[in-house]
Amino acid sequence: MNEPTPQQIADFDVRYFKREFIEKHGESPVSWKRLDRALARLRKDLMDVIATVLGNTIVKAFAPIKTRIEALEQALEAQKAAGPNLADAFRGGWMPGSVYARGSLTVHDGSLWLALVDSDQKPGATDAWRLVTKKGKDGKDLRP
Repeated sequence: MNEPTPQQIADFDVRYFKREFIEKHGESPVSWKRLDRALARLRKDLMDVIATVLGNTIVKAFAPIKTRIEALEQALEAQKAAGPNLADAFRGGWMPGSVYARGSLTVHDGSLWLALVDSDQKPGATDAWRLVTKKGKDGKDLRP
C-alpha cells in the first residue's frame, strides 16, 4: 500500500469540510439518511487512509524481521542439504522407550549403533539398526 498523496488528503478535506456547505446549511438540521450516508463515506475513507498508513508502517517495522527469517530459512535448508552432523546424531546410551530418529547414533551393550529408520526398538533386535562398532575386550588381559 502507498501513503496518501497530498492531493488525496486535499480531496478528503474538500469532500467533508466544504466551506460552501457549512455556510449554506450552517446549524440547520440534516436528514438522518443524508447524515448516515455521509458518515458511511467518511468511515470508509478514514479506514482506507488508516490502512494505508498502518500498512506501510507495519511493512517497514517488520522488514528486518522478515529479512532475518529468510536468512534463517536459507541456513536451515543448507543444513538439511548437508545432512546430519555426527555430533548432532550421537544420543549417548540407549534408553528404552525413547524414539531414535533415522541417523541417530547410540551405545548399547558397549557397541555403537546407527538407526537406519525411526525406531524405538532395542539396537540389534531389528533391522532398524546397523552395528557401527562392536564392543571390544575389557582390557583385563593387558594387566601384568
